[in-house]
Amino acid sequence: MEMRTRMAALLTAIVIMSATLLSGCWNLTEIDQLAVVAGVAIDKGQNDRLRITVETVEVGFGKESEPKPRILTMEGETIFDAVRHIVSMLGKRLYWSHAKVVIICPELAEDGVLQVLDWFSRDSETRTDINILVSKGVTASEILMSHPISETVVSYEIHKILDSQKRLNHAPDIEVWKFANEMESKGIAAIAPVVELKSVDSVKGPNVDGTAIFRGDKLSGFADGIDTMCLLFIRDEISGGILVVKEEDRGKENEASLEILNSKTKVSPVIRNGSVEIDISVKTDVAIDEINTSINMMTEDRRNKLRLAAENMLKARIEGIIEKAQKEYAADIFGFGDKLRKKHPSAWSIMEQDWHNTFKDLKTNVEVEVQISNSTMLSKPLEVGY
Repeated sequence: MEMRTRMAALLTAIVIMSATLLSGCWNLTEIDQLAVVAGVAIDKGQNDRLRITVETVEVGFGKESEPKPRILTMEGETIFDAVRHIVSMLGKRLYWSHAKVVIICPELAEDGVLQVLDWFSRDSETRTDINILVSKGVTASEILMSHPISETVVSYEIHKILDSQKRLNHAPDIEVWKFANEMESKGIAAIAPVVELKSVDSVKGPNVDGTAIFRGDKLSGFADGIDTMCLLFIRDEISGGILVVKEEDRGKENEASLEILNSKTKVSPVIRNGSVEIDISVKTDVAIDEINTSINMMTEDRRNKLRLAAENMLKARIEGIIEKAQKEYAADIFGFGDKLRKKHPSAWSIMEQDWHNTFKDLKTNVEVEVQISNSTMLSKPLEVGY
């Protein structure tokens, strides 16, 4: 069903494109000279050149036809130069309006991604509302050349995984325009989702999990999926997910999975005794999704113990990602600076130029409140009879 929907979207794009072109000075021959781009990967090439890999899609018009991906790779002095080489080799213009992802290799990200963003912003045929990702463990082109698990086109599979991450929250959803805005701001550091290769039934395909953290336009480090969820809690960008909570009772460790129903985070910069502090208040509603114990977790006493365990665990993890951001990444990925600028502009004007160093020693105060809503589970867990 999803494939037919995507096919319909591609065919609609081609029809619109045809109508647009035919309304001007174009003809049917020139329409055939366009290649629909699904995604692009950018790596470092030889001798300080850039290697660009483009995944294009050929669409048939038959009832049962499927989009056929094609991978093209060229090097150039700049991105524009490499793309023009691809156009020359392909013999068709690249049509970017259906592009879903741009993937950057970590080596290039460490050197700086300003050139990539500049190309997307200045080129009249590209868009800034496509997702930006950083590859990990492999080159960006290896991601596009991998084998999709559920789709025909790798770029579309990555986009599909990103959409599912909105419910899991183990990777951020970042488009090029948002990344560029955060990169230019002095009050927040840019982040991007991480894409790797994962083996499923002996087939390696793309998997999105974790966050690439930037300082300025340069990659500073990676955060895993759990730290990413805590980062999104602070950014107030949580839209779902599961909290696995371990709680000890009478020497036995019990485990419960809590589904996040709603979450709201308030970040408040305050000035105490002449120093800036950040108060963080997280309020989360959850439901018990699964329990791994024979103890009845639905009694008021057990639920209170579970709630306290969830609050302590989440508080510790949030404090942990803050410490990593300050000491390891040296990047304000939470936007504390932006919050300070809006609430205390005079204080921000003094600290703005040296916010990078101020952030490293910034005091934060974290409060977490978890509310366990009524569960649809059995009131008592199942027990083994013998």
